[in-house]
Amino acid sequence: GAKEARARERQGANMRFVSTLLVLTTLLTVGASKEDAIDPVTRLVERLLPNHAGSNLIEFRGRHRDGGCAEGARCFSIQNGDKPGTISIAGSTGVEQAAGLHHYLRRFCGAHLGWEATGGHQLHSVPRGSLPPVDDAGVVVNLPFERTVYMNPETF
Repeated sequence: GAKEARARERQGANMRFVSTLLVLTTLLTVGASKEDAIDPVTRLVERLLPNHAGSNLIEFRGRHRDGGCAEGARCFSIQNGDKPGTISIAGSTGVEQAAGLHHYLRRFCGAHLGWEATGGHQLHSVPRGSLPPVDDAGVVVNLPFERTVYMNPETF
């Protein structure tokens, strides 16, 4: 019935989220060198959004002071930056920060990140020069998984 359909829909949404998080995690590590290990999320922005790299439109932080993430929780928060047209994404690790970047690009810019089989990266909708603001209260998303793992691509 309707309950089963909602459960299947929720499971499908969770799988899409996991798949996207896996793509972002892979992008964080592909071609990593010692220099990349210093700031992998900034390197991710350089690879995905070369027109925004070094523009200071996106800032990454360990945690927002008033971000709403409980200590020890796997979550990210997104807030408007200090200057108009900028955003600040916080998370305790690069994985959470990458998930926050994906959430922002998808929900606020209408962009898509994915495997080539699903259309690949569609980032043409990300504006240059200034980024769309989030709600004044910001966004906090708790990740539903305790661990993030990646499949062996040779068996996929």
